[in-house]
Amino acid sequence: MSHSASSHWILQRLSAVALIPLSLFSTYKILNLFNGGESFLSLFHSPFSLFCIILFVFFGLYHASMGLEVIAEDYIPNNCSQKTIVGMLKFVNIVTFAFLIFAIVVGFNKLNVENDDAIQSQNSEQNSTNQIEEKN
Repeated sequence: MSHSASSHWILQRLSAVALIPLSLFSTYKILNLFNGGESFLSLFHSPFSLFCIILFVFFGLYHASMGLEVIAEDYIPNNCSQKTIVGMLKFVNIVTFAFLIFAIVVGFNKLNVENDDAIQSQNSEQNSTNQIEEKN
């Protein structure tokens, strides 16, 4: 096994180990969504949940990319075609990861803006109620 192949093997195993707790956490969160325990937007309330979701996506795509690279190297006989396909797979994974991170960050920011608006409307309602009570 060459140095590159052995490091590839080790990295694939490490990503698989990282995916175990992240998969359990994600499964728990998804089951809570279906059982009515949480809403989808509640995933974005906790920075820890958000961080775990981002890690799950990153390690999942990384692990899949490495596995597909091995398949391409093993089953595509032409070296030029191998490199082209592996490059395309890596590009698609990078674009997918960037899109998902963008979607998560936009969702998190939108949720924060909505929460700020809700808090401001509650404060304005309380202020108007307090002013009415003071007049009486």
